[in-house]
Amino acid sequence: MQATATKDSSKSWFSKTEGRLYAYPALMARHRDLAAELREAYPLGARTVGDGTGIRAVGSHGDGAAKWAMRFEGMEKACDESLLKVLKEFELVNGFLELCSEEEREFVKLKYFKNLARGTILREMVISSTTYYRLRDTTVTRAAAIFGYLEYEEYVKMLAM
Repeated sequence: MQATATKDSSKSWFSKTEGRLYAYPALMARHRDLAAELREAYPLGARTVGDGTGIRAVGSHGDGAAKWAMRFEGMEKACDESLLKVLKEFELVNGFLELCSEEEREFVKLKYFKNLARGTILREMVISSTTYYRLRDTTVTRAAAIFGYLEYEEYVKMLAM
């Protein structure tokens, strides 16, 4: 049986889950930006300057490594926190996608990752409006359970509907 959810204001988990799915591509883009910033900040072939407890900064000989150390000390912590957030979200969303059928994965990709309009999704997937809403409700309900917005018992009850 498929889970059915009614999109109404009393189900804040529905909007939170949709918001998280819509935000996923931007989060991944931010991860790519961070990786580019790190490559620029820590170029290959540069020497490491630090106190033996970890990397504090990098640079070439004579480039004012102390200034680099001050500049990137805060960036290193921010990147660590941001990367952890991205990795956690990546694992949650990929776990969710593994549980989806091929049709549901395609739906999530088009609706949430590409942000296409309903009509475009109907044409791309060659589905009816009823199937569109069934896919939306099923995928959002499953994602909400994985993201922790729905208690397991509530999720199981919805599956039985």
